[in-house]
Amino acid sequence: MQPGRRNPAPERMQLLQAFINTNDVEAHRDELATPAQVASWLSLRNLATADLRLTDADRQWTVSVREALRDLIDARDKGLDATHARSVLDAAARSAGLRLSFDTHRSVLTPTRGGIRGAVGRIVATLPLAMADPDWSRLKTCHNDTCRWVFYDSSRNRSSHWCTMAICGNRVKARAYRARTRGAT
Repeated sequence: MQPGRRNPAPERMQLLQAFINTNDVEAHRDELATPAQVASWLSLRNLATADLRLTDADRQWTVSVREALRDLIDARDKGLDATHARSVLDAAARSAGLRLSFDTHRSVLTPTRGGIRGAVGRIVATLPLAMADPDWSRLKTCHNDTCRWVFYDSSRNRSSHWCTMAICGNRVKARAYRARTRGAT
């Protein structure tokens, strides 16, 4: 369910959006809070087998890749430095052993490793196609720093800043108003 009754991203970006949004920053709810939850989330999406056993270090690594994806989108939209996010994603691609293969209609990145590295590698492998898509710039992070939900901006002029104006937009505008009026007194 997307905030503000927004449509989800197109299918080619939905896995990235779903993976990043496993951490609902505002609600303090993380679907990847335990190794078992990570394994279950990946298994439900056919990215790993149901018998995948993970350690807390695997969970922490998975979360670092998730947050690097969020930071990459945030950096693109806000003109921030994405060096750390890029290095985490580069390392994830290497640890998955991503390999480029071709058929007569397309090219595909596939992990050569199994386990958690291969499962998360399948998510990272969708990134090049998503980034090459003209609608990549429509996948955004909410500009409310206490939210940071990744949403798909379907507005005509691609100008949305918040996952939902009714909640996050109003909160940001109210904070800005209070800061201005405090400064004026």
